[in-house]
Amino acid sequence: MNNRTYLLTAAVLFLLVGPWGCTSPVETAGGASGTDVGYCTVAGSVFDTLLDPVARGLIRIRPFDYVAGNELSAVYSRDVTTNCSGLFHFDSVPPGRYIIECLAPDSSGQLTRCTVTPLDTLTILPPVTVYPMAVIEGNTFLPDGSDRRVQVIGLERSAEIDSNGHFSLRVPSGWCWLRLPAYGAEYRDVDTMVYVRPGRHDMETEPRVLQACDSLACELQEVRAILDSNGLQSLPPESVVVIGEEHIVELHLRSRNLSILPQSVGRLSRLRVIDVGNNGLVDLPFGIDRLPLLEELIADSNSLRTIIAPIGMSQPLKKLDISWNMLQSLPEPFASLALEYLDVSGNMLCAIGEPTAEWLDRYNPGWSTTQRCPPQ
Repeated sequence: MNNRTYLLTAAVLFLLVGPWGCTSPVETAGGASGTDVGYCTVAGSVFDTLLDPVARGLIRIRPFDYVAGNELSAVYSRDVTTNCSGLFHFDSVPPGRYIIECLAPDSSGQLTRCTVTPLDTLTILPPVTVYPMAVIEGNTFLPDGSDRRVQVIGLERSAEIDSNGHFSLRVPSGWCWLRLPAYGAEYRDVDTMVYVRPGRHDMETEPRVLQACDSLACELQEVRAILDSNGLQSLPPESVVVIGEEHIVELHLRSRNLSILPQSVGRLSRLRVIDVGNNGLVDLPFGIDRLPLLEELIADSNSLRTIIAPIGMSQPLKKLDISWNMLQSLPEPFASLALEYLDVSGNMLCAIGEPTAEWLDRYNPGWSTTQRCPPQ
């Protein structure tokens, strides 16, 4: 049993019999006492890069859409510290999606995510390794009178934008959901997901993203534009959508010889299902990650070589079919997704890291036997 497996097993014992005399203080936030009845216990372990346990590390759990200073978004918000074995746990966690920020005393850190379902009573997180922090440096245009702060959604972190439009954020490694102020009244705040590693990351952005469609007519125009961009001018948009409650809730473009799916698909904010299987797509647009209600994404039998959009990071994704593409890797944060259906068969996933491989084993058993790997 390796060090990580041992400590992960020890986490369960920690919950059942206590911390064996090496205690650490537990702090609560959001009005919680730590003695609530019911719901789920979430437990985990934290290591440094030498695989030694991190003692007295600060662990924060926040709803995935938490905004610092907004009490309405703090459905469950607590801070705890790790014990001397690097173990931690949160009691009475209600169902939902959460971001967990792990910070070591030496200022290294890491972000991870978890989903708690109504049936869960105990969730053991994959072991977390902390790394040096990342710094996001960016420039954005702001009109006079705008809110001058960049928020990191899901974390207790924000940064002021100076008079030159510059901002600097210090964050742990992992996916960060940034919210920048709007350009004007006719625009909405810009949400963007970035994956950061230790070191400096430069961003240039002008927050001029238009509002999501607020009417069925607008949504049908966007579908019309998607069809036109793929030479399907004769195809009525109504023939490829499902409409519910006066909005498009499903988009079915299977076997339509698509070569591109524009980022403007992100304006169809009521979409729950997208089927773009059996086409000629080589990538999936960042607009897909801006669909807050997306539950099913079917993109099998295309020519996808990589997935860079943070799909599922801020969405209730239940079904993901990316089988029979040309994928050689998957985004590391995928390993935190809790799905009901996953299919990655027929790809080229021949050199996958341990956390992602364990995730694939859980949700798509036998995946490794279907990969198109070169002979050894």
